Amino acid sequence: LPKGIERVAPFLPVLADLVARGPSLFGAIVTLNLLEVAPNTAHLRFLVAATATWLEAFPNADAFWVDYGIGRRVCALMKNLRDQDPTILDSDETVQNRVGRLLTAMISLGIPDAARLEEALATRTQSGR
Repeated sequence: LPKGIERVAPFLPVLADLVARGPSLFGAIVTLNLLEVAPNTAHLRFLVAATATWLEAFPNADAFWVDYGIGRRVCALMKNLRDQDPTILDSDETVQNRVGRLLTAMISLGIPDAARLEEALATRTQSGR
């Protein structure tokens, strides 16, 4: 429930370790199910790290990224977080750069949501943030 997500922060390091040690489709689905309950800007770093792990483990897996919708769901979460706080990427250049690389990789996998999100982020940057 959304109220429980407010208390998930202490468990994110454990979940991050699980994602890093055993990236899998099941793990990605469970992770995204959890984060989608009540997207919270405090979870951006975790989402970025998990996505990077999945991209490393499944760099060309169309079934993972497209058929099962992992790419679409990651992009939707990132968009939701950016909509909650339009400056979310402004304060941390490392996360901003990682998001850019992740979106580029997902675009190359044929995920249209990644292209739209990248364009929205670029438009915001060009318009002076």
